[in-house]
This record gives sequence, structure tokens and C-alpha cells, in this order.
Amino acid sequence: MSRIGKQPIEIPAGVTVALLKGVVSVKGPKGELSHTLHREISVSQEGTSLVCLAPKQTKQSSALWGTTRAVIAGMVAGVSVG
Repeated sequence: MSRIGKQPIEIPAGVTVALLKGVVSVKGPKGELSHTLHREISVSQEGTSLVCLAPKQTKQSSALWGTTRAVIAGMVAGVSVG
């Protein structure tokens, strides 16, 4: 089970997130980034945070879960801090 994937991603003020058909788009004062999700990974927004979910508990989905969370966290940091 991924420990990194369990951590929620906080969305700072001034950053907006759009979740559409397997694509996560993050827009902030420093620009806009998007990432296409793997079919085994889903992302949901809960208030001011994002949560990555991996319904299947396979070795591959666990690795993708943590990697996806890290990529999205980097996107949020990139559009807000630079």
C-alpha cells in the first residue's frame, strides 16, 4: 500500500483544479498544467484538497498511485510558487 498516495494534496489560494474525464488540470498565477490519469487511478476533490485513489490493490496500481500523487503535487507547486 502506498504511503505517499494516501497523503492529500493541499490546494493553495489562487489555484484552481479541474477534473474532467481522466485529466487533471491545475491553473494558478504562474501558469496552467495538465496530467492524464492512468485508468487504474482516480482523483477526487474534497474541499481545498485533492485525494488520489487506487481501487485495485496491485503492485502496479500502488506504484502509479504514489507517482500520480507526486506529479499532481508538483503541478500545484509549479503553478503557485514556480
